[in-house]
Amino acid sequence: MDSAEQPHRCKCKVGSCPLCGSACKRCGCACDGVEPGVALARSSGQRGPKRLSTGSEQREAAKRATIEIAKATDLEERTIGTEPTVKQVETVHDLWQAFGWSQATKKKLPNEDLRKGDVLLKESGGSGWSTMVQSVLAAVVRCAEILYPANSDSLLEEVAARLSQSSSSFTTKDENRVTENTIMIMNASQKRSIQARVARAILVKGLPGHRIQSLKRDGVFTLGGSSVDQARKDFKVMEAGMSLCIPPITRCRFDEQILHEAVMFILSKDNVTPISWGTKQIKLSDAETVTLPSLTRRNSPRHMYENYMALCSERGTNSAAGDSHLSISRGKFYEILRNITAGGEKILCAVDYVTGVLVNDQVTLLQRIVDDIVDAEKKPVLTNYITILRIFLKQQYDSHALTEGDEVGTHGIDYGLCKPDLSVPARTERCNGCNFVNFCISELQESVAAADALEVIKDAAEKLELYRGHRVRVTNQQVHLEKIIKDMEKKCLDNKRSSEALVVADWKMKFEAMSSRETSQQHFAKRGIGWHGCLCLYFKYEEHPIDKDGVTSTTGSAVRYTVYCDQILEGSNKQDGLAVLSMLEAFMKQLSVELPHIRTVTLQSDNAGCYQAKELLLLIAILNTSSQIRIVRFIHTETQDGKGLIDAHFAKGTAHLMKFMKTSQQNRIRTIATAKGLAAALAWGGGIQNSFVQLITLDREKLQKLSAAIGKVVKEAKGYFARCNDTFYMECEGEWATQKLTGIEELTKAEIVFNIRCFAYSGIGDGVTFCTSLKTGLFRPCSCNASVNDLEADSKDDDDESTDIGGEELSVDANEVADYIFHVEGDDNEVEDQDEGEENDEDEIYSEDDDNEIAPAGFSGYGESDLLRGAELLTGACIQKRSCLSNIMGPRNQHRSVRNPHAGPGNGQLIRQDMVAAAVQLASILITNHSVNITNGHSEMEEYNLAAHLEISEKNHNHKHQGWARRPQRGAQYGRAYLEPYKKDIKRMFERGARVSSDKMSPCAMLEELQSLYPGRYTLPGENEIRAEFTKLFGRKKASDEDNAGSDHDESENEATKGRGSNLPKQYVKHLEELVERNPTIKPAEALRNLKAALCLPHPFEHDKAIKTKVSSLKRKRKVREKANIL
Repeated sequence: MDSAEQPHRCKCKVGSCPLCGSACKRCGCACDGVEPGVALARSSGQRGPKRLSTGSEQREAAKRATIEIAKATDLEERTIGTEPTVKQVETVHDLWQAFGWSQATKKKLPNEDLRKGDVLLKESGGSGWSTMVQSVLAAVVRCAEILYPANSDSLLEEVAARLSQSSSSFTTKDENRVTENTIMIMNASQKRSIQARVARAILVKGLPGHRIQSLKRDGVFTLGGSSVDQARKDFKVMEAGMSLCIPPITRCRFDEQILHEAVMFILSKDNVTPISWGTKQIKLSDAETVTLPSLTRRNSPRHMYENYMALCSERGTNSAAGDSHLSISRGKFYEILRNITAGGEKILCAVDYVTGVLVNDQVTLLQRIVDDIVDAEKKPVLTNYITILRIFLKQQYDSHALTEGDEVGTHGIDYGLCKPDLSVPARTERCNGCNFVNFCISELQESVAAADALEVIKDAAEKLELYRGHRVRVTNQQVHLEKIIKDMEKKCLDNKRSSEALVVADWKMKFEAMSSRETSQQHFAKRGIGWHGCLCLYFKYEEHPIDKDGVTSTTGSAVRYTVYCDQILEGSNKQDGLAVLSMLEAFMKQLSVELPHIRTVTLQSDNAGCYQAKELLLLIAILNTSSQIRIVRFIHTETQDGKGLIDAHFAKGTAHLMKFMKTSQQNRIRTIATAKGLAAALAWGGGIQNSFVQLITLDREKLQKLSAAIGKVVKEAKGYFARCNDTFYMECEGEWATQKLTGIEELTKAEIVFNIRCFAYSGIGDGVTFCTSLKTGLFRPCSCNASVNDLEADSKDDDDESTDIGGEELSVDANEVADYIFHVEGDDNEVEDQDEGEENDEDEIYSEDDDNEIAPAGFSGYGESDLLRGAELLTGACIQKRSCLSNIMGPRNQHRSVRNPHAGPGNGQLIRQDMVAAAVQLASILITNHSVNITNGHSEMEEYNLAAHLEISEKNHNHKHQGWARRPQRGAQYGRAYLEPYKKDIKRMFERGARVSSDKMSPCAMLEELQSLYPGRYTLPGENEIRAEFTKLFGRKKASDEDNAGSDHDESENEATKGRGSNLPKQYVKHLEELVERNPTIKPAEALRNLKAALCLPHPFEHDKAIKTKVSSLKRKRKVREKANIL
């Protein structure tokens, strides 16, 4: 063969051409559409040909010859039409050529003599046997792929199974089943248990190594090297007929002395509070759980660890080289700290102002006196006394107030709240816990000599007693509210049905506009949106099947349900009694549709002025005649009674709005700035579970007419009481009660007469029944029994933010006061335009977003209301839009499955003995043995015994008469105020801020300036007192600006215009008061003669006319007091 005709091989490395058989499908032919010259001209690949070796030449020539023969044979068959002749595979060479296997693999086969004559070729080893096995497998796989390309694996499995059946009765399928069951047992068994070890030994001994590795890679189970060795040992033990056992595990890799020092450091009073609230369960293992008191950290973990390391350095625990093994590492210290303690101090918001003024402020002031004045030796003792005093009043006294059956003056709700009667002797028994408050005050007085500090301590003692009376009133209302719920549940069980419900109503703090992209101008000048909420709590009788001893029966239970309503007020923000009446009517109108089985409700609210309004109290009786649901009782919680379920719902509503704000739409900005937008956002995504939304518009014109129609009755009612904590509505009788009056003219013409029964405090006394007639303006008690309980005429409705700490009350918007303190610069026009543009944001609120917190798909959508319009309602309220209830869920844990505790590990339970477990166990021992002084905050303190010998007297505030806990008159609820001497200073600071905006000061800043002006003085007004005075000054400034009188007049001139006081000598006035008190019907002339005779005054006397006028005035005041004390 000439060199020019010899085949060449390039370096393209792309393989031969399958079409023409050329050596290179890139540069050897043009079958791919590219000429070889063009391919060689490219940058990649080899351009020069390379001479092939002789062996390669032969293989390439044979390959091309085979292709040519196949082409010729195929062409001949197509031409002649005869069946093709297939060469039979008889030799190894034919087999290799048929499957196209490489010659290199063929060379690894044993020679023909061995294959034909050696039956023990497998045992002799070598690669020849493996090559034959692999070749057979490859051939079988290829045949399966050709015969059944859709699912060749199943075909191969069937072939393998039949081959196994022919060779053995135990198939691969059986082996897999045994393996799977053994693995299942091992995974289901507890770690390190006997069962797991037996299963592991069977797997390790029974499966080949490659199979175990494959199962581990697939994640079927985990098995380490040491576990494999242990499994082999376990198999040998069981093979010998012995039993497996779990050896005890002991780990002690720490210094017990260092651990003891660390735990004592953590439990020291500098790092944790010595008073615990509740307990904490620490599960060390399935076999051990340790209970520790719940301790609060005083410092951060980082600060505590730094102090611990500093302490170790001081004690010489750490060497100069800083060996870490002589102290606990930071990670272990943090882990021990996390297990022993419950957490750090929590920052509380919205703490009730009664507790803040009467307890927190006084405790802070007393501690300040101790820190500034008291000797160093007594300082820690008195600090501890003040701490115990605070804990007793805030945490323990409620249980003392509920104690009945003894003669302790501070025990018993009935004794503290019933009508005062000086003829009843005061109780004289002692209670060390109640007397400890007075003992602490006496100890402070003995340790202080400064007159200013003594005056503050005396006033603080009076305020602490006022707080004690406040807790008695709060506890009484809580007891009766719980009784209402228990009675509802009992009636539901007895009657197997219920038509009663408890409705809780409250105003949420006004909602301010929100925007997902709020500008600086939008942040200011916001106007709140009225948001009223109602909660309906009721019980439903439900039967449940039970199976006992094979007998199926049913049992019933009263399941508690709660439904909420969010009412958004549109067009008005005024929150008065008439607005509340409109909201209640709208709520009960929809409630009668959603829950038609409810017929009577008990209404509950706080003591805000809008809920104590006489218009609301009286018009509820008329509302009962036109509503399908009748309000039978109206109960109020005491001032600042804490948060309830309705407040929790408001918090959930706010969270729902935040979810709505976080959803995005392309090129749109989420905004809630109008009442319509707020209502629609609350109903977005199905709304909140178990709730519905109403968008309500009030008819203020009709409400004013309604108020005028009952004006006379309201005026008469105000003469008897200002607040009433419990009111019962008698069922109305007469023709008017069946007419369902809703028009003003109908109300004025009808003979409306009804009775209500009022209690100053729930369950105290017999109450007083008042007879009311709207037409005649009559409001009088049906029975004037002087021994019944009285209502309070001079008390102010104070459950809103405007308290009477500072005296008179002014109507001032809180936002306006905030704008004064924090001066805002901005363009008002831009803000107004933005607010007007928010009206059309309703289109953004609908979304298909689904969330676990929202109602299910069955919840009907938010849209136009189909209920009665305002013309048919008593108040004229109009429900513009609403959502409906269609799925009401019961208690959250009603259908929750109880999780079974994990079974213990058996006889060989593992007891943890690591450092963290040892620290927890050590802490439990130290606290139990009282090596560390930890006290339960709910238990009686040992220090209470110190008050055992305290004298019971008026001076010590522990001499209590009947009715001592009744609400004080207006102005005395919060004790003595220190504001009066500092009014000029506060006014000066306020006016300075009014002139120069940069000098504006908050109430807290004003208090700091007073402290700098009067150093060392304790009789300074509190922040709340300054805030009240600040509000009054701002209100006067606002009124002065509106009047635009143009004249500056001093407050003294205003006082002069109020009228002159009496010029009679004090001894004359005192004598006249005694006369009127002894004889209320005395004539002025007779009183004048009696005064002249007693004091030897001349005839005639220059003050004769003034004396007669004074007598008439005293008689009128006495009549007013008698009227107010009728209940």
